[in-house]
Amino acid sequence: MPSGEFHLQRAYPGVPEGQATFGTLRCAHLAGIRLYKLDQKTFTFSVRKGFFRTPDLPARVEAKLPSACIVAALAGVANHFGYGPFTVFPLSRHNEPYMPGLRTCNGGAYTFQVPGPLTVQENVVIPMKVQDAASIRCVYAYLQHGTTDGQSAFLVKISRDGGTTWEPLEYMGIAQALSEAYKNTYDYLVNIEGYGLPATRRLPYADYGLVLTSAVTAAPDPQTLQTASYGANRLGFVAGGFVILDPGGANEEYVRVMSVDAENQSFQAVVTKDHAAGERIRPTIWPTPMLCEGDDLAFDILAVASPDSGSDLTVVIQT
Repeated sequence: MPSGEFHLQRAYPGVPEGQATFGTLRCAHLAGIRLYKLDQKTFTFSVRKGFFRTPDLPARVEAKLPSACIVAALAGVANHFGYGPFTVFPLSRHNEPYMPGLRTCNGGAYTFQVPGPLTVQENVVIPMKVQDAASIRCVYAYLQHGTTDGQSAFLVKISRDGGTTWEPLEYMGIAQALSEAYKNTYDYLVNIEGYGLPATRRLPYADYGLVLTSAVTAAPDPQTLQTASYGANRLGFVAGGFVILDPGGANEEYVRVMSVDAENQSFQAVVTKDHAAGERIRPTIWPTPMLCEGDDLAFDILAVASPDSGSDLTVVIQT
């Protein structure tokens, strides 16, 4: 593609007007929307002669496809005369967690436990080796004894070179609750924001209380957006990535991060809508990082409450 241009066929011939591929609705897309190349996997199941129109028809057939995102499933029947009509099952999702299809997982978990009161520290425990390649389903932490004295923040990270360098896997925090102490990193997200419990997740939360600290007005040029999060002076964004402003709200929009000032928790982006102080921000979390065999997993405690910091921490990375 010397010109940087290519053409897409957005629907199979003969589909109803207004529909796109796999039975979804055709719609417009803003500049900056990501494209993903699909792989086709074919599973063949043989049946005995006289199988159809008999009580022997099974209720289901199963195919194993771990750590994948399935945007659609097509089912058809064939014999020596050829194929019959195909039935299309679109699997894309349009609610949280946002992902282009039904995500399969691996069914494992890596767990860290730290007894005693929380203290700010780096590489809290000995790094753990990844034993089998897998995608990440959900990352969370919880305390046996919570606290109402403040917030805590954590960074789960991964190294692909034996611990020489580390990259963020997920930032998360336990918000402050004054009536009854929160003990889980997802308590605020579930109780206040309406997220599902970890058992319902197919993508990480990637939401640790990041909000705009001042209003932003739409403008054609990049501008600085100032943020705050769970008591930790961290951002978790990277230049060139995309974030969602006001996810699920009236002013929701995707913006591309132009530059990042992580220490001051600010970033630059071109904003096309007006946004009020206090609106939530979260990174787009698709696709998620892959855990590869031999990678190292560890975590940092970035901030703790005071004087009571809470105690007995468990960090879980589910695949």
